[in-house]
Amino acid sequence: MELLILASHVGRDDRPLLSLAKMPQIKEVHECGGYIVAKARVESLADIRRVADVVRRCPGVLRVEILVRR
Repeated sequence: MELLILASHVGRDDRPLLSLAKMPQIKEVHECGGYIVAKARVESLADIRRVADVVRRCPGVLRVEILVRR
């Protein structure tokens, strides 16, 4: 399954981008205007939860939207 992740964040910190880029499931990460957009590939529902939890715990992240394509 493929995920498209949209996260709004505050601050000019690159830590959210760096922590997401280190995850093996994440294939692309971009940041623009207070939003982070990432593409990920996962194998199970548990992986979706794991990726979502990591994104939510990133510093400065306010809201996370995840779209799933099977």
